[in-house]
Amino acid sequence: HLVFSIRKHWINILIAAVNLREIDWAEKFVNDYINIVQSEYRDSMKFYSEAIISFMKNDYLKALENINKVKNDYLVLKLDVKSWMLKIYYELNYTDSAYSLIDSYRHFLSKNRSLSDHLRERHNNYLKFTGELLKLRTGNINGSLDQLADSLKKTSNVVHKDWIKEKISTLK
Repeated sequence: HLVFSIRKHWINILIAAVNLREIDWAEKFVNDYINIVQSEYRDSMKFYSEAIISFMKNDYLKALENINKVKNDYLVLKLDVKSWMLKIYYELNYTDSAYSLIDSYRHFLSKNRSLSDHLRERHNNYLKFTGELLKLRTGNINGSLDQLADSLKKTSNVVHKDWIKEKISTLK
């Protein structure tokens, strides 16, 4: 009997499907297999999965509602929830909430000693680029989307890099 005892596997499967834009498959996976996730993690994995799927369907309010229900006691999930929440805030144009999250996210990264340098850098880069994107969208920065795109292209270690590229293209 298959049991998803490690949340990381669930997250990896879900994110792989989403990255491949296989949203229907991801929904079927969640519906078919959520009951074999360990009971103590089941609700969080369901809410997390529904948030990501809702995001991919451009239903950002539903995504926000679900992501806020995730109990994130697992470090990888904490980081994922924060990164997706920032994307949701951006899409909903919740600028103040996005800036506040960027600040608390940075503090979390700097204070958490169990993070690898690679992971910390990856998330800090994401915050840097998303913050610049917010500033450019709101007109609060002198710079250009082309400069941001060039800088992003030269930086390999970034969470949600393709999404940031997409947002830069949308703003152009």
